[in-house]
Amino acid sequence: MTKSRVLVLIPARYASSRFPGKPLAQIAGKSMIQRVFENCTLKGAAASFDIQAYVVTDNQEIETHVKSFGGNVVRVDDEVESGTERIYLAFQKSSDKKFDLIINVQGDEPLLTSSELERLVQFHLDSKFDIATLVKKNESLEEFKNPNIVKAIVAPTGACLYFSRESIPHLKEEKDFKSWWQHIGVYSYRPKALQKFCESPLGVYEKTERLEQLRALEEGLSIGALVTNLNLMGVDTPEDIKKLAEVLSE
Repeated sequence: MTKSRVLVLIPARYASSRFPGKPLAQIAGKSMIQRVFENCTLKGAAASFDIQAYVVTDNQEIETHVKSFGGNVVRVDDEVESGTERIYLAFQKSSDKKFDLIINVQGDEPLLTSSELERLVQFHLDSKFDIATLVKKNESLEEFKNPNIVKAIVAPTGACLYFSRESIPHLKEEKDFKSWWQHIGVYSYRPKALQKFCESPLGVYEKTERLEQLRALEEGLSIGALVTNLNLMGVDTPEDIKKLAEVLSE
């Protein structure tokens, strides 16, 4: 039986208004990008699918660093609007395009484990969804009201119906509050879905909410959600590095 082939692409830019050089930041003795890359080098799924992982960057210092610890790099210097478009350009540059899935893992998610990535791969391969992503049950009313935390509406079938920065679904009274789905921005694409997404114009709701996954829904692409229990922590500022180091030490 032919194994499914999976390509993991990790966009990592040096420039950042709040945290320049973020991928090179040291967390408990390793750079953030090294931690992310090593977590994307799956070891437990060899029996069912093959994985290749690459860091996608526009910066020479990051490229040199990734190669220094034995990582793979694709250089994409083009100016693009998003990490998804950057990974699509990286995929187009590849001489080997025979992959069943292409996964976009943010370069600032060092707590995403290889076992959870394996779960996402298997979930997507076993489904008919064009795109697969992660959601987590959240019971915080404060975070439900936070526009920086993205909410998802997920049908019983696992299909994502909508994403928003607003508090959805709307509650008439706070006493009815129980829980909601928090979106975790890891995406697995079938190659044709990634192509359709990146060749489509910006969507109306995408521009309104500033959430690129809404372009996929507007274009009729289906997004399936896998529930995760991981406590992930993205990095936006230097202060977040200290918090991550504490989590890892525990």
